[in-house]
Amino acid sequence: MALWRSSHASSCAFPRFATLPLDDGRRYDVARRQTAIYGNAGDRYAPAPVSAWAISSLGESGMSPVRCLLAFLTLGVGVCLADDFRIQNRVYLGKSKAPASTTVTLFRGGLVYDILANPEEIVVFDPVRGRFVLLKPARSIRTEISTEEIDRLVLSLKEELANRGGGLSDFLIAPEYEIDDAKPSQVKFRGSFAEYQLKTEKAASLIAARQFAQFSNWYTRFNTMTNPALLARMPVNAWLAQNERIPSEIELTMYNKTLGISRKQQSLRSEHAITWFLSQDDLKQIEQIDRWLVTFTAVPFDEYRRTPAFKAD
Repeated sequence: MALWRSSHASSCAFPRFATLPLDDGRRYDVARRQTAIYGNAGDRYAPAPVSAWAISSLGESGMSPVRCLLAFLTLGVGVCLADDFRIQNRVYLGKSKAPASTTVTLFRGGLVYDILANPEEIVVFDPVRGRFVLLKPARSIRTEISTEEIDRLVLSLKEELANRGGGLSDFLIAPEYEIDDAKPSQVKFRGSFAEYQLKTEKAASLIAARQFAQFSNWYTRFNTMTNPALLARMPVNAWLAQNERIPSEIELTMYNKTLGISRKQQSLRSEHAITWFLSQDDLKQIEQIDRWLVTFTAVPFDEYRRTPAFKAD
């Protein structure tokens, strides 16, 4: 999953308070979206192991077994039950054959670990506690931001776009697409300022689809802090959630308009290799990150953003 950074932004969701137009004129309403992502209280799944840090976080936050159960009944997916899998991600700019960034996203025990290799930086999504934790190993620092704060920032961003008005700003506030999904494995979204072409595959399980959708929802909203154009991605993630699919390749083309004429402004392509289990190396990496979550120095969010991910030689 492409990762937000203080110096790097990319993507991953849904508008929270809106309906999304579908290609045949139907509306994708919030109630149906929430059911598609979080499920119903009666859904049953096989349990997966829970990370040590997740367990310690429950104690730290005072989350009792009853509260954990309530979280599961409310969310359908959380720290209590989850699938484990990995996604290897590569992002390419334009026609370049060399990736501009490479990340790996690990889903383990209800948490999601998104890891950038160079410079090393890690984002951990904790859905039950409603937060992202960011780590810079070279600096031994960490910070966090709540999903409530992300909601507030997205709302402020949309208000700013509304004040600007017109063209791209209006599109980003409420992006609309013509959707060609006759073949769910190859889907096209055509909008006035953006076009997405996706190759997708069915998630290995319903719970994996919900985990991915929940993470994508919040990660896209989080990443709009440094790249507002990611608001255009929200209806794409909504379709993926509704159809329980995960992208294996995404091609994005952004356009600008002059006197009603569209011109290509930027193109990106990302590849996502999905593996429906974690390797021993993945598990060792998660154990190391869990230790860092406890031992790294906590700093304010703004200070974290100002601090480079690497130390100068």
